[in-house]
This record gives sequence, C-alpha cells and structure tokens, in this order.
Amino acid sequence: MILIAAAGTGGHIYPALAVAEALEARGVSSSEIVFVTSSRKVEDRIFSSTNYRRIALPIGGLAGGLKGKAIGLVKIVMAAITLRRRLANEATSSPLVLIMFGGYISAVARIGLLLRPKDVVVVETNSVMGRANRIFRLGAKATFAAFSDVSKGSGVPLRNSVLESLTSPVVNRQDVISTIISSEEHFGRFIVAFGGSLGARTINQSVLSLLEGGSLDGDIRTLIYLVVGERDFAQFSTSRNFPLTIGDVTLAISEYDDELIEKIKCCDCVISRAGSNTVAELAALSKAAVLIPLPNSPNDHQKKNALWYRESGRGVLIEDDKVSNATLRGAIYEALNAPKVNLPELDELNVASKISSAVLSLLESL
Repeated sequence: MILIAAAGTGGHIYPALAVAEALEARGVSSSEIVFVTSSRKVEDRIFSSTNYRRIALPIGGLAGGLKGKAIGLVKIVMAAITLRRRLANEATSSPLVLIMFGGYISAVARIGLLLRPKDVVVVETNSVMGRANRIFRLGAKATFAAFSDVSKGSGVPLRNSVLESLTSPVVNRQDVISTIISSEEHFGRFIVAFGGSLGARTINQSVLSLLEGGSLDGDIRTLIYLVVGERDFAQFSTSRNFPLTIGDVTLAISEYDDELIEKIKCCDCVISRAGSNTVAELAALSKAAVLIPLPNSPNDHQKKNALWYRESGRGVLIEDDKVSNATLRGAIYEALNAPKVNLPELDELNVASKISSAVLSLLESL
C-alpha cells in the first residue's frame, strides 16, 4: 500500500493527485493508494470526484504562542494515534511507502506509521521547504523539490487535465466565454482572476476597482472573469447584479470553477495569488500573469514563487499592500506586453511520472 500525505490547500492536494494518477498509469491499483488528509471542506470537495480511499483527520498547525503550539502538538500526536488505529482496523496491507507533500499532515503520517526513513519520499512543491518536510525528510529515500535545479526531478507535479490541455486542440475562445456569459458580444481581451478556494479579498476588491475604472486600454472590449471563492461570494454577489458592464469592461463572477484551466488556457492574462500549483500551471501554459503573493505565507514562499515566475519573463509581481487601481492596471499592461516564451516540452513537465517511477523503484527494492 502507498500512503500519500497531503492536506490543506490545492497546492498540496492537486500535485499529490497527479502523482496518484501517474502511479495508476504504471499499474498500481487505486485501491492500493490511500490519502491521509485533514478534514477541511475544500478537501471534501476535491476528493468527492475521485475514487481514492481517504483518511481525513482533524489537524491544525502550531499557531499562536506557547499554549497554542502545545495544543497543536497534542492534536498532531492524537491524529497520529488515530491514523495508526484506522489503518490497523482496515482490511488492508501494511503501508510500504509514504509520500509526504508537506504540512502538518506529513508529520502526523510519519509519526503515526513509524516508517523507516528509507521508506519515505518527500515532495516539496514550494520554493521554500516547509517545516514538516525539513524535519521529517531526514534520511528519506528521495526528495523532489519543485524549484531547485539540483533536486531530483524538479518541478511541480501537474494534473492529467493540465498535461492533456497542452496537447489538446486549441479551444475556441468564444465557446469558452459563452460558458461564462450569455452574450454574443466579441471581447478583444479576456482576463481571468482568482484567489484560491476561499478566495482573496485583495484580488476581489482590486478587480472590482478595475471594473469601476472603466476602460483598461483604449477602447478594447474586455471581459474579466473573477472566481470569488466561497468565503466572500454571498456578500460579493448580492452587492451588485453580475455580469456588470462599466465602459469597455465587463465583469462576470463565480464562486468556484472546476473547469478553470480551460479559461486560463484561452485568456490573455491571469491575476492570482502565487501558490506553487498555480505558478506551475501558468508556466506550463506560458501565460502572462500578475501575481499578488499571499503576505502571510510560511517563509514568504509565495513571494519567492512569484519571483521565480517573474524571472521566466511573463510574470509581474505586486506586493499585497501595494495593490491599487493604478498599480494593477500598470501590471496588466506590462504582463500583456511581455514577450511570449516557448512552451516547455511535455516530458519536462511530467514530473508526476518521474516521482511515480522513483516510488515504484523503491517498492521493488523493499
């Protein structure tokens, strides 16, 4: 059995699912792949459309002062005990390999399973390795660091839907737009904005400010598609009637979008946070982007992710506290006018396949 520890955000879970898909493609039965996750709603939604077994545990981080850290540590230990009991009660084989994607769920899995270091594979999808991976990767059989040139198989594992999107026929842009807004109007520019599953108030409010400012660039008709996120959608959607047009700009919104990759593929520019999964998908599609890093991300990893993408030539970085109507308009213009970058080769992007190969080699050696 292969256990995959990934939780909390799509930036961990989607790459983990990509590795699971790659393992299946190499002959591993889905029944032999078990995910260890937290019990957040975002994870319930993501895993509801998969066939993988999942052990969902109540787990949080070591936040706050000494008392908060002590409580968090107790929760980690209790979750580790729960995991061990759950696996013992299931009619299943013992775990042979643990793939850790970071976060405190990795600590839970490593403590609970008491696996030898050589039975562990570590995948770090951010530009700065998180605390759990730093501590529990010691002695691991293999470590894959997404943004390190010297790591084995660097890069973020991308979902099959993204990889397939790169080789599929070009999507008719008007057909995609028609799924967003029921209008025959032609838009000369199409911008997609999102802040993650919960959303990002900075992005939501700044995009609304763009709309209220009217034309972005001359008289080019512009459609902005904003995925608001579940936290703010009710308030945001009832404050105005959408889609809403002011001047040459139309804003359409949604709470969540399972087909967002198709919109990104045919849009001119993206406005988003700088999570590792987002940055990797933008790079795979060579997409012009304005990146607004989450200001309190651990070790400021989102800013480092954004800096990495900016160096690729198609990204523009704005600090969260520097976002304004003027700076966002200027950043969009800069991103749109950046020279296009050649798409990477498919083999270069298929990191999930490389990781799955390492896992299977490890299984064969046990």
